[in-house]
Amino acid sequence: MEPDGIQYLDVASKYLAKDWTNAVNAYWSPLYSWLLAVMLWAVKPSMSWEFFALKAVNFFLFLLGLLGLEFFLYQLERYRQKQISLNSPGQAFIPEIAIRSLAYALFISMTIRLIDLTTPTPDIGVLVMTIFLAGLTFNFLLGEDPPLFYFFFGTILGIGYLMKLILLPFAVCLTAAIFIFAKSKKPKLGSLLIVLGFLCVSLPFVAAIYKTKGRLTFGYSAAHNYGNFNGRTGKPKYFRLTIFPHSEVFHFDKPEGVTFPYSYDVSYWDDGYHLVYNLSNQINSIKKSFPKLCDALADYQNLFILFACLFFCCKEKRFFLSGIKDHAILILSLISILGAYLLINICPRYLPPFVIPLIVLIFAGLKISSARSQTRIAGFLVFLFSLQMLFPFFSSSMIDLSPDNVSRKLSNNRDFKTAEDLQKLGLKAGDKITSIELCYDYYWARLLRLQYPLAVSIKNPKVLSDIQPPDELLDHLAQNKIKAIVAKEVLPITSPGWHRIHRYYAYLIPEKKTIF
Repeated sequence: MEPDGIQYLDVASKYLAKDWTNAVNAYWSPLYSWLLAVMLWAVKPSMSWEFFALKAVNFFLFLLGLLGLEFFLYQLERYRQKQISLNSPGQAFIPEIAIRSLAYALFISMTIRLIDLTTPTPDIGVLVMTIFLAGLTFNFLLGEDPPLFYFFFGTILGIGYLMKLILLPFAVCLTAAIFIFAKSKKPKLGSLLIVLGFLCVSLPFVAAIYKTKGRLTFGYSAAHNYGNFNGRTGKPKYFRLTIFPHSEVFHFDKPEGVTFPYSYDVSYWDDGYHLVYNLSNQINSIKKSFPKLCDALADYQNLFILFACLFFCCKEKRFFLSGIKDHAILILSLISILGAYLLINICPRYLPPFVIPLIVLIFAGLKISSARSQTRIAGFLVFLFSLQMLFPFFSSSMIDLSPDNVSRKLSNNRDFKTAEDLQKLGLKAGDKITSIELCYDYYWARLLRLQYPLAVSIKNPKVLSDIQPPDELLDHLAQNKIKAIVAKEVLPITSPGWHRIHRYYAYLIPEKKTIF
């Protein structure tokens, strides 16, 4: 499981524990954690079944995404039917059934390949919100936009913001595009109502952040990631470092009761840093992000071939792209968010919520010859390329959900095995551990409800292969109520006191070292 998923689970646990001060988080958006909290409350899964129970949340969102996609395609076709009457003689759009096949192929393929429904992160929820918002936007293009609809649209934008912060700039871009391009009689009033609806949903959470964290902000994730990839200055206010002759100990001890406090409340640990804009760093970030974008979408490069084939099928090539401008409100907003990601960092699971509707809108706006033979050829080509995207899933074996297969997966799960081994050593929920160097692959700690508030940096890790940890280090860890040290399987450790636990080594802090 990715570290992000562990943090969302910890936030959900804080809401269930009614620890409101620590549950409200400036970095992790709340809506996905609320959904996870409902699942944990309803199912109350054991350690071994937590991961499988959480998949149900993503599967639920996947089904909502399919409903949202159907709504989006329905609205898109309504708008295309209106535009057909305005087309010049001899022009036609690609048939609806072909566009539908392309949309569903993209949705299924990208959610499985890029988002990965097995990991509890809110990206599938972002996809649901983006597609639903795209469908609602056609009401503005169709002129079906009474004042109350503007307010309703703003509330949906607010719900999207609660799902993930990236939908805040998307809301800004979409509202600006609606103000500029929508055929509204009162664009200023409409935009004001959108903003009002958005604030009605978002301000309560913003107020909660201000009350608990003392920060007046919509969220901190964008600032943290921008600083990480483009530079920042200053010194963290709450960072503590204990230095020994052969090691250093990094303290991340707040908030208590979470798996890894540093990742849980990044805004607290970043306090003292200041963002710095550096043009050369920004250019370097774009240079690094663009290849990541290309790599993530490499499996979909055949869409360029499809685009070229459709271009050659079009007799009136000067009209081929003319229909795309009708979707300018959405296309510009979606491209703006992809551009924002390029400025900071690209991760494959970030892309589907904005790439899927963008591709569908582009192909839905292409104009070809109205001759029946030409539309049939274009529709067949789109359908053929859609099947090609799904072929890898049809050719692979179906997922086996039989009890025997589930048990086998559990027994082979590395995190589950590590948690089991640590439990056999006597560790239990609430115990504190530390690691040699920072460990971001620590779902095993979440499974056993361990806390990971310290990280130890050994100047020469090879010394651990021959000797026990130094006494002064053990005494310091005991003073901080650390029960065990965990080291990655980088080199064999043969010194006494170390226990082999699946992919790690564990060293239990002796009771005699505890200082009262």
